Amino acid sequence: SPSPQRGKRPSSRSPSPRRAEGQRNHAYTGPTTRARSRSASLPPLGPSRSDRRVPGLLTPPSEERLSDGSDEERDIQQRGRVHEQILADNKKASNKQRRALFQQRVPPAEWLVKPRELERLGEKEILKEKLTFPDRTTLKVRLAEHHERAGQVFKTAGRIVLSDGTVLRLRNDSERLIAACAGDEHASCKFHFEAYALSNGDWRIKKFSDHSCDATRSDNNLKRFGRSSYTPGQLAGVILPHVQETAELSYAQLVQHLSPYLRVKPSASFVQRAKDIARNVVTRNPHDAVLQLPAMVELLNEAGHIAQLEVMDGEHMYQNVEEILSTEWQLAQKKLPPAQRKQFDRTIAMAKLPTIEEDDQYLTGWHWAPSTSLQTAGAFIEVSAGDAAHMKSSTKGNLFTTATQDADHHIVPMAYSMMLANESTNSWGTHLKFVEHAYPKVYAEDAEDVGDDDVPVSGFDTPNRRHIMDCDKGSHAAWQRHTEFGLLFACSHHRVANVAIHARKAGKEAYLKALNAPTVELVQGLKAGFDPKTAGYLGKLKDYEQYMACAGGMRGNKTSGIAESLNGANIPVRHLDMCPALMKLGEETKRRYDTNKALAWAHKGVLPSKVEEKVKAEAALAEKYPQQPRSKSV
Repeated sequence: SPSPQRGKRPSSRSPSPRRAEGQRNHAYTGPTTRARSRSASLPPLGPSRSDRRVPGLLTPPSEERLSDGSDEERDIQQRGRVHEQILADNKKASNKQRRALFQQRVPPAEWLVKPRELERLGEKEILKEKLTFPDRTTLKVRLAEHHERAGQVFKTAGRIVLSDGTVLRLRNDSERLIAACAGDEHASCKFHFEAYALSNGDWRIKKFSDHSCDATRSDNNLKRFGRSSYTPGQLAGVILPHVQETAELSYAQLVQHLSPYLRVKPSASFVQRAKDIARNVVTRNPHDAVLQLPAMVELLNEAGHIAQLEVMDGEHMYQNVEEILSTEWQLAQKKLPPAQRKQFDRTIAMAKLPTIEEDDQYLTGWHWAPSTSLQTAGAFIEVSAGDAAHMKSSTKGNLFTTATQDADHHIVPMAYSMMLANESTNSWGTHLKFVEHAYPKVYAEDAEDVGDDDVPVSGFDTPNRRHIMDCDKGSHAAWQRHTEFGLLFACSHHRVANVAIHARKAGKEAYLKALNAPTVELVQGLKAGFDPKTAGYLGKLKDYEQYMACAGGMRGNKTSGIAESLNGANIPVRHLDMCPALMKLGEETKRRYDTNKALAWAHKGVLPSKVEEKVKAEAALAEKYPQQPRSKSV
């Protein structure tokens, strides 16, 4: 059926107009380094992340532990000397920067002692008074190793009352570390640990006495402390070499690498956190990645792609950050009981952030349209889909994807946008404007003057365009605001879930019948039988935005699976920071294009290869079982 037009087209052939200066977002394509994040101006803190993990961040405490002068011990001493040089270089930075640097470290696996080796080494080889450590990270790992052997529990926060009535305040800061037994309610356990920082940055144990109680993590009243004395960051170095080889490791594979260091099987959340920390180390420092983006964008444009950086002024950046914090606050409050929920306090939330200068420009993302898609766009079907997926790197954000299919039903990316923002009307609008810029409207060549009645014959925003999205989180409003001719269709997979919530089971069944109705007349008849609740909710969208027969030209597509499948295939990309993610996307897009190209040139049939395979399979079944009815699709 003919598709309704929602508006008139501008009176020029030019692509979508550039955004006026002073608006919220600004596209940047030039080869300069002005578009950078706020962190780009910060001085480097000593060696790079990759250099910091070479010597070993958990250098054994001191030469007091080394006695017989074996090759292994001499190697440990050498590692310690190299590490001391790194610490000396880092002392040029401020104390606050050094403390932040120490907290970011990931201990390498070679400095972690396995529980069975603890039995052989003995307790005093791990902790004893007057033992010196190069930093607090090393000290805390040795303390965790000591408790992991027997499953005992310690705490470094709060207060305890000793047997003589003395109140001991526990500490865990940049100057002192005081720990006590967490399993003895009456403070009768003799465990006491105290260490302090020296003027040169080292740490020394002042007091140490072992546990005299038998409380362990297996006790019911101590399960709140978790299954391990280690933190995920302390064990991230164990899986770091494996994450460097492949980003996709299953829970079972990670547990296999971690189990030699743990007494019991770790929880899924513990393993995932360790994996995230290790992956952030692999993807390098986000500060370095941001500095590489302008050069990367320039190279892509020179190679025939269309790439842009997205920047924002300080005033709008402040509003954007406030919006993100408010959204995250509301999502966190939904998980709490109603009595515990609190209102979002903008003043307190924004006070914890770095200063945002109004006159500065802040990097908020990048856009990229592959040259292979730009050159072969004429062979694409005019049904596309859009979807956003969370980035899982240290910079977070979302990866916005617009994808379609070629004549052989292979998924083809049209454009990507990686933005440091949540899904909203503004972020979706920014992505859609870039897609229109990459695939501009083209009008008939014989039209001398483009009038109000003329329509584009090709491009992204054309009357024949059918674009499928979730139609929530601002995507529907963004489409209405930034397009004129193309029709938006609500993904039935997400739509049916929302209908079931708002209109219950009856509304869900009514929607599915109208969705798949073969004619517009039948859709109108089904709508007449909707109950008031179903009619009220489904009436929020136009008929051509949610029913296949009313939309027309859908080619059998009713979900956004085209874009969602691509986001699923790009999971390794979503674990990387901004510049590595863009480079990885280029590699994956080229690989998929080469594969599809080889299949296309090798195919000699009239029908597309996938359709031909299905027809041949159905024909073979028809010959074998002539009386059995065939598939409706064939």
